[in-house]
Amino acid sequence: MSDQHSYKELIQRIVELQEQNKDLQAEAIKYRTLFDSFPHGITVSDSDGKVLEANSISEQLLGISKKEHVKRKIDGQDWRIIHSDGTDMPSEEWPGVIALKEKRLVSNFEMGIVKNNDEKIWLHVTAAPIPLKGHGVVITYNDITERREIEAGLEKTRKELEVIKKSADAAHEFADSVINTVREPLISLDQDLRVVTVSRSFYDFFKVKPEETVGQYIYDLGNKQWDIPKLRELLETILPEKTTFDNYEIEHDFETIGHRTMLLNARQIEQAMGKERIILLAIEDITERKQAQKALQESEEKYRTVADFTYNMETWMTPDGMYRYVSPSCERITGYTIAEFLADPNLFIKITHPDDKSKIVEHFHLETNHGLIAQNMGIDFRILTPEGDIRWIGHSCTAVQGRDGRPLGRRESNRDITKRKRAEEEKDKLEDSNRRLQKAESLGCMAGAIAHHFNNKLQVVMGYLEIILSTLPQDDKYMNDLTSVMQAADEAAEVSRLMLTYLGQVTGTREPADLSEICSRSLAKIQNTMPTNVVLETDLLSPGPTIIANSKQIQLILTHLICNSWEATGDELNTIQLSVKVVSSADIPPLNRFPFNWQPEDTSYACLEVRDTGSGIADEDIEKMFDPFFSTKFIGRGLGLPVVLGLVQAYNDVITVESAPGEGSVFRVFFQMLIEKVHFQPDKVINKLETQ
Repeated sequence: MSDQHSYKELIQRIVELQEQNKDLQAEAIKYRTLFDSFPHGITVSDSDGKVLEANSISEQLLGISKKEHVKRKIDGQDWRIIHSDGTDMPSEEWPGVIALKEKRLVSNFEMGIVKNNDEKIWLHVTAAPIPLKGHGVVITYNDITERREIEAGLEKTRKELEVIKKSADAAHEFADSVINTVREPLISLDQDLRVVTVSRSFYDFFKVKPEETVGQYIYDLGNKQWDIPKLRELLETILPEKTTFDNYEIEHDFETIGHRTMLLNARQIEQAMGKERIILLAIEDITERKQAQKALQESEEKYRTVADFTYNMETWMTPDGMYRYVSPSCERITGYTIAEFLADPNLFIKITHPDDKSKIVEHFHLETNHGLIAQNMGIDFRILTPEGDIRWIGHSCTAVQGRDGRPLGRRESNRDITKRKRAEEEKDKLEDSNRRLQKAESLGCMAGAIAHHFNNKLQVVMGYLEIILSTLPQDDKYMNDLTSVMQAADEAAEVSRLMLTYLGQVTGTREPADLSEICSRSLAKIQNTMPTNVVLETDLLSPGPTIIANSKQIQLILTHLICNSWEATGDELNTIQLSVKVVSSADIPPLNRFPFNWQPEDTSYACLEVRDTGSGIADEDIEKMFDPFFSTKFIGRGLGLPVVLGLVQAYNDVITVESAPGEGSVFRVFFQMLIEKVHFQPDKVINKLETQ
């Protein structure tokens, strides 16, 4: 019941995460949409000042592409920043550099920038530090070139009015015309703060009429809606001391247009011929900009809050292939930190297991070139942690697009599935083990039944043949035929005995014997039957390791192994190497052991090795080659290797196979030694026998 309850909780948690993930994606899209559609340029850097990203407006303002932009640093020599007088501004005075180094807000900063084509533009800049690990500053800027030109025009007009003292009325009309050409709302006040002139944009924006405005005390406008404390502070305290002021921000609720956030720029103008000064007040509505900035900040904070607490490693990669976000789970899952992933967008490929690297490179290439397809793409692969541990990662990714279809990058989710993969591997091993046991049991039952029934019938045949042969005279015309039949029956009986040997039903006395000596005594007989295209080389310990065995059975094992090797050669030249050596249990190969469930003891083993340079064995045939009557050759009876396996099983020992098509084969039989203390470097007897 507890497992079922845990499973239900897991399912519920997954559903919750999926819902949260949907919300996260929606907020991320909002954030990216606001970021790219914001009417001012935005540049974001990391803690080292390297540009992480920039929006589309920045391309228009700065005259460089996003791709070029993110290659730069905010204090790099690629930029040429100038003062208002056109002289070069040192990087330590740049607002972004100040905000990054001093960790403070720098606002209302005006500077010039020289583009690659030597075009100069003037920007109003605000820079603020980003209170997030790995991030530096966010810099916003808008083009004030036109405003500066207008201000320059106003300044020029003021100077012209001073020169043309006798043309006061004409100058006044000229000033009115200039005011009416300004895009932002603009009014002029006399020294008593009464409205003198008003631009058409002011009337349109604040929805007021000339008769309700001109000549009125500024604070009485709109039924005293302009009686704003911060406006009083600007006009009565700040402006008299500074004569000019730019980007003075105020907020106020107006009856006609609602809540507004505005930037005020004020200038005091001394009139000619001793006339009283006037004040020019320009108003820029930044309500929508402030709302967008607030929404963008809230959206990003919400996205990060959700993603930071997800169990999986969540990432957001921008279309330029850089990580925009990496969740803290990355360190638990991969062993690498957020900073390492942000610094190297190819880190996942670099830590991928060598055997999986090609498929993960292909997958990421597919993401990069076809990532606009809004579908979930999944792949499982292995990584190596900094400690060298292998972990399985379940990776999925989904393209992210704005409402207008514009690509915003892709979201990736990575989870640690190592436990699941290991459970699957263990399950496969158990299933394979059960299959092999069932196969061995079935083959054993079949071979035993065939051998016994066949042998019983054959004994009757051979008995009658012996009776007939004993009663016939030697010169009987059927004597030769019956003798041939008797020989065939003897050969059939041998097949039956081999079948019983495969089942491990062997007899004979076992006693201590030198394995090298047994092999040496067998070489002459083997040489006489070996094909002429086969060379036999030997490397036998002398004295050899001592085992408890029946010499004839060991000779049978050796004969079948060497015969199997030369049969694999065909007409090609083949070299067979026979060796006897002593190995530890740790040196016994774990793969392709027969019997497959055999396990070594912590002791020394005598190894009988037969190595050939033949055609080799395919992987799918290695397991079947010890089955009765299985053969990949047109010659032979298919019982040689099954007999070897039967004898090895009778000794409770093991045989291993190492082979590949075209690379030859190595058969090793490991016998438990009689004694444990064995000298591993005795003199060797090395022979080379070649059949002429």
